[in-house]
Amino acid sequence: MEKPNPLAALSLIIWFLMFIPCFRMAQKAGFGWKMALLLSCPGLHFIMLYVFAYKKWPTAPYR
Repeated sequence: MEKPNPLAALSLIIWFLMFIPCFRMAQKAGFGWKMALLLSCPGLHFIMLYVFAYKKWPTAPYR
């Protein structure tokens, strides 16, 4: 039987700590947990920040 990988547990804890502020930010902007999930994924968050910045927000009027 293999020993559990402590790095995997640490990565999960760090991801969860990053998910919480992403969830709060997405929730305040009117998006759901799916946007927060995409914002908290490493690597993908750079693309999603541009989508998030230029997409029409549900709670803000379009300018």
